[in-house]
This record gives sequence, C-alpha cells and structure tokens, in this order.
Amino acid sequence: MDGLCWRITDLYIWFGRIRPLGLKKGDGMETAAVVEDIILDIQGRTLFHKYNKNDGSELLTVINLPHRMKQFSWGILYLYLRSFKRESITPASIEAAANIELLCLASKIMDDVLDGDNVELEEYIGRSNAIILITDLMFESLKNLHDLSPGEEGYGYLQSALSGEWVDVNRTVLDGMSEKLYYNEILPKTVGVLKYVAAVADVDRKVFWEEFFTHAGIALQIGNDLHAVFDERKSDIARLKPTLPLLKAMDHADESKRAELKALYASFAEGRCSMEEVKKAIIESGALEYCILIREMCKETCTRMLLVHFPEDRVLVHEFLTYLRLAGES
Repeated sequence: MDGLCWRITDLYIWFGRIRPLGLKKGDGMETAAVVEDIILDIQGRTLFHKYNKNDGSELLTVINLPHRMKQFSWGILYLYLRSFKRESITPASIEAAANIELLCLASKIMDDVLDGDNVELEEYIGRSNAIILITDLMFESLKNLHDLSPGEEGYGYLQSALSGEWVDVNRTVLDGMSEKLYYNEILPKTVGVLKYVAAVADVDRKVFWEEFFTHAGIALQIGNDLHAVFDERKSDIARLKPTLPLLKAMDHADESKRAELKALYASFAEGRCSMEEVKKAIIESGALEYCILIREMCKETCTRMLLVHFPEDRVLVHEFLTYLRLAGES
C-alpha cells in the first residue's frame, strides 16, 4: 500500500506468543496507540494528495479526522469486534481498520455536506470536490475490503443505510412521520453501517451482532438526536428533521395539543417563531425523558447480551461498552 507506515509492526514476544504493540496484558486495548496506527495508514493513502492545497494545508487536517478518531473510530470498533474472536492486532487488521474508517468517513462527509454541517470542508475544496471525495473514499475502501466483504448481505446493510439517509434528508417532522417509521426508515442510516462493520469483522456471529447492533444503533442514534436539541451547530431543529425528540413531542393523546405543536413547527418553518420556542415545547412535552428511557433500556439490553454471550470476557465487554458510550449512565 502507498506510503505504508507500520509502527504497529514493532512486535515482541510475550509468554511465547507474538503480541502486537497496542495491546496490553488482559482483555483490553490501548485505543490511543492503535488510533495512531490507523491514522498513519490513512495518511499514507495517495488518494488525498490531489485535494491538498499548495499552501501546505492538508485535507485530513481540515476535516479534523485525527481529532474525530480520538473521539470515536470505526476502525477501533472493527478491532474490538475482532478481539471477541481472540485475534491479535496485526498489520493486516490495521489496514482493514483503516479501510473501515475511510468507508465511514465517506458516510460522515456525505451527511455533513447534505446537512451543511461542515462549512470548512466545502470552503477548502468546494461542494463538487466534496462529492468527488465521497466517491473516492467509497471506491478506495470497498475495493480494499473486497476479500473481507460479507457479500450481498453486506452491501444490503450499506444500501439500507443510504435509504435511511435519504429519508433523513427528504422528510421533515411535518410529513406525517411516526415513531414506527422512525425506527423502520431512519434508524437504518446508523444501524446499517454498524451491522456492515460487524459482518466484516465477525461473520460467524452474524445473527448475534445483528441483534446487538439493532439495540446499540437505537441507543446511539437517540443519543445523537438528544444532543442535537441543544447543540446550536447542528441543523436538526432548524430543518425540522424527523428525529425522535421532535416526533415524540407531537405524539400526544390530546388532539388539540398535537395540532398546537404541529402549528408551532409550521410557524417555525415559515420564520414566524424562534428556535427557542420550539425547544421549549419539546422539553415541556416530556419527549426528552421518553427518549432517555428508550436509550437506557437499549443500553441495558446491550450489556445483558454481551455478558451472556461472552461470560469470560467481562473486562473486554466493559471496555467495549464504554468505548461505544453504552456503559451505564452517559
């Protein structure tokens, strides 16, 4: 691979077996060190060179990839799933993790471009080049993941994620979306990607990970929805996106209350009331408490499933759940 840099290949012998740098004794993973290895691999990819400017700035810095990966890395998720198979981290698994990271980066950039949430990227390379970059990343990653791909089923997960993205972009809370449609049509944008990564990492436990990531995906997406209610940088409320807090606020037994909130949403869409009024109505409806309850129930299900399925890996289970922000209160 172009520009391949493997600090991870500094291997040493531990109790008669090869143990890659980046793992520690026991069941855990030194995620910070492994993230650096994945970043090194990505930085060596020549596909980014044409997007870099002559002023010395680099695209990966503009999109803040190293910082993002230190917060959450899809490649680390892949490697955690491999850890449940008792597999050590190797140069080949780091390369696979980097390809997973690039595929999910394409998804993230697409989401940002569609929502207008990454102005810096579009200012740096323009909207047209951002779209080309998304395609570049997808071809690069899928080509390199071909031998690990779970086949048609894997592509089906990605297709469902894309369909969920379409609904998220083209529907608003005023279009008659229900909570059921939210779970069936919007959640796949998160759940589909999670299931794809799991299928690449551990196809032998496909049924288990499908169920696990259905619950995990619900918890994670609801967490994002809740965060977006209070994050001024997010466009969810501004665009009246069909997130669970906005949908649940309208799910009122009193028809007049439902009509009142729908009128408020419509008024906001027409610029006749403020975002603060919409937020206040969502908070007063009790929708946030409902969303938190559903999220916590899903987190408890995830914990229970892992502890039952991997009873001898409690340390690894705890670290995995903590990494996904599914452990306890968060």
